[in-house]
Amino acid sequence: MKIHFTARHFKARPELQHYAERAVMRLERLYDGIVDCNVVLEDEGASHRKRSEIWLTVYDQTLKAVSMAPDFELAIDEAVEKLRRQLVRYKERRRRRDGFDKRTVSWDVEEEPSR
Repeated sequence: MKIHFTARHFKARPELQHYAERAVMRLERLYDGIVDCNVVLEDEGASHRKRSEIWLTVYDQTLKAVSMAPDFELAIDEAVEKLRRQLVRYKERRRRRDGFDKRTVSWDVEEEPSR
């Protein structure tokens, strides 16, 4: 997965960038079909609110989460949690659409008739 990092209206310290990358990499354990990730952090100045936007590109779709919090780490964690829930729903939809749902699959194999 490629991770693109952008900081708007401030210069991000390397620790913050590393924190965001590690948080997003945890999502890859849940679903390995993530192609691309964009992380945008924005400091809203006067309101002292920090905004985190994360876009994940998966097969045939883009998932997006936006979160605002008093600090960047909390905003990143909230956005990653939102994306985790979206990925679980996405995987379920893909599984149903592809015709594979392990709750409905029968593993009984009939024997071939002998010749």
